[in-house]
Amino acid sequence: MNQVAVVFTGGTISMQVDSLAGGAVPVLDGAAILARTEGLAAIADVVPVDWGLVPASHLSFAHILDLAATVRRALEPPGVVGAVVVQGTDTIEETAFALDLLTPGSKPVVVTGSMRNAGDDGYEGPANLRDAVRLAATPEARHQGALVALAGTILAGDDVL
Repeated sequence: MNQVAVVFTGGTISMQVDSLAGGAVPVLDGAAILARTEGLAAIADVVPVDWGLVPASHLSFAHILDLAATVRRALEPPGVVGAVVVQGTDTIEETAFALDLLTPGSKPVVVTGSMRNAGDDGYEGPANLRDAVRLAATPEARHQGALVALAGTILAGDDVL
């Protein structure tokens, strides 16, 4: 089965409400998010990479450059057919555009996240992750540059608003 690297950066998809902090904070690592996402094993062999637990609004240029280097390394093994970056939606368009420029090659890079935290009704993080892995694993996504898969849509990384 094809492998898809999934790089977890934090963001709303990783958040739960913490009453002491006064709001939602990133606490779920890759394993915790994967455990909530049914059906991945039928799509691809997921290779998780825990990059961090950073809210998207806190991502700096240095973070994005390091994230791009992490994605490039994750795509190197021949069995890995694509990568997914799981992050917050605050800067999803900026990250997708940057990854489009910084991760050349034929293997797809798909960025996804969640508008609701893991404790909210209607938490769509697992569905978005499943869609992103499916897209990264499909041969049709090759040579398309970075893509965004969110809420049942697919957008080119250089065209996200």
